[in-house]
Amino acid sequence: MSTTADDRTATGDLVRLEGLRVTFPGQPRPAVDGVSLSVAPGECVALVGESGSGKSVTARALIGLAGARARVEARELTVAGTDASAFGERQWRAVRGRRIAMVFQDALVALDPLRTVGAEIAEAVRLHGAAGPDGTAARVVELLTRAGVPEPEARRAQYPHQLSGGLRQRALIASALAADPPLLVADEPTTALDAIVQAQILRLLGGLTASGRGLLLISHDLAAVAQLADRILVLRQGRVVESGPAERLLTEPRHAYTRMLLDAVPGGGERAAPASPAAARTAPRPPGPATSPGRDGVVQTVLEGRDLVKSYGSDGRRALDGVSFTLRAGEALGVVGESGSGKTTLARVALGLVRPDAGEVLLHGRPWSAPAERERRPRRASVQFVQQDPYASVDPRFTVGRIIGEALPGLRRPARAERGAELLRQVGLPPELLSRRPHQLSGGQRQRVAIARALAPGPEVLICDEPVSALDASVQAQVLRLLAGLRRETGIALLFITHDLAVVREVTERVLIMRRGSVVEEGGTDTILRAPGHPYTRELVASVPRLPVRVPDRDGVRSEAGEPPRGVTGSPIDHTM
Repeated sequence: MSTTADDRTATGDLVRLEGLRVTFPGQPRPAVDGVSLSVAPGECVALVGESGSGKSVTARALIGLAGARARVEARELTVAGTDASAFGERQWRAVRGRRIAMVFQDALVALDPLRTVGAEIAEAVRLHGAAGPDGTAARVVELLTRAGVPEPEARRAQYPHQLSGGLRQRALIASALAADPPLLVADEPTTALDAIVQAQILRLLGGLTASGRGLLLISHDLAAVAQLADRILVLRQGRVVESGPAERLLTEPRHAYTRMLLDAVPGGGERAAPASPAAARTAPRPPGPATSPGRDGVVQTVLEGRDLVKSYGSDGRRALDGVSFTLRAGEALGVVGESGSGKTTLARVALGLVRPDAGEVLLHGRPWSAPAERERRPRRASVQFVQQDPYASVDPRFTVGRIIGEALPGLRRPARAERGAELLRQVGLPPELLSRRPHQLSGGQRQRVAIARALAPGPEVLICDEPVSALDASVQAQVLRLLAGLRRETGIALLFITHDLAVVREVTERVLIMRRGSVVEEGGTDTILRAPGHPYTRELVASVPRLPVRVPDRDGVRSEAGEPPRGVTGSPIDHTM
């Protein structure tokens, strides 16, 4: 019979860490420098900070997975009451899964694509002796049920690629719970999940702590952290710059870096409760970037989709089911929905990369989706694409200059280099980066290079598919400000696809809400998000965490009365990305 977290940790902290220092060969400074923390039963402690702050390295050091080349030192490292500072790999294996387990960020990568999720969880059950020889299958179903997976008997026979992002993350949590470890480490468990699924995962994790299990939550998203954390440690460049109870830290931040993280909320940091439906429907929206009127003074439609239908698979599942949209010159139109709602398929159809089964896309009133590519190619420069993962969308062997230069085929080398430098300056990067390769850039720099490449042909429409979902708080805010500035300067129109309602509120004037291939609601962004009419939209809006109320900052800036600590994303900090 498996034991519970309470059986193993009647008293004392589940983990205690004092003065952790982790260094890697060839690095100018420690990845982690002097971090101290503890987690008690039933407590959630969160580590927050930007990419490279040392969050994940700290978490991995706690389970002996910092890396073979890492040098790990600490004044104290105690796991479940045992000194782990001198553990070898054999001793760590006895601890992992039984005393402390980890839930990684990307479930699709963490789960074996060649095995069913049931087989994956069964291996963990057998490895830790968490069930008798004849009880493994029943234990797998029990774990999936505990993790909130519907129809666990059927789901355990499926492969990771057959599950949604939320179900994959639940399966990963079920595997981590196989031996009922008293402490769970969750590294960015809700990154890139839509609002509803994110809320479900956060509720699941909250239920685990309520049952007495400790949780160390690693995240750059203070919105997720605010849902769960009892205490927060803010890391920057490997050091803790501020720590304390979650409510105090989120409402009365004392360090400038923490305040900047909290100030980085898309939409200007709105914390007050939503307006009443009647007020929301009549409240004027602040004017967005100027649009470009046609000769008759009417804003022209640049890109239009009419009754688009697209089916996939042998079962004829409709990824798009009668979707229509219009994108006017200089406008930003948001497309929001859960994973599998059809957002990315709509982007590919709008780009002319996928031909719809029915319906059509028009560019300046002329057929765009129907013609063959050779007929479409002369107009291809008018519609450009910014993908979610810029590293995967470029050749890693190319320099930045060559990556941008590919979009400037008509220019000779000197003119191409000059234009490349100009484009880098336009997206806020120094021309010196032209000689670098993608792996030498930060995530934010790579995304800016991708935007510069998309701008190179002088497009009228930029289609952005989750362009900031994989970026940390500060970089996300920088990219959003960049896109807003480009709209003001160039009048470019944006078709902006995202699962993040806070981002869509910041960027767009109108929004389409999609579910299961259909548009369930459409209208002005503020109107839809403040007074949603469709039940699904109401569920989306209700799932979005909100910031706690801020007391006046040291510089005298005041915040309005509001709600308990419930959320934040983004940041205006610039670290030359």
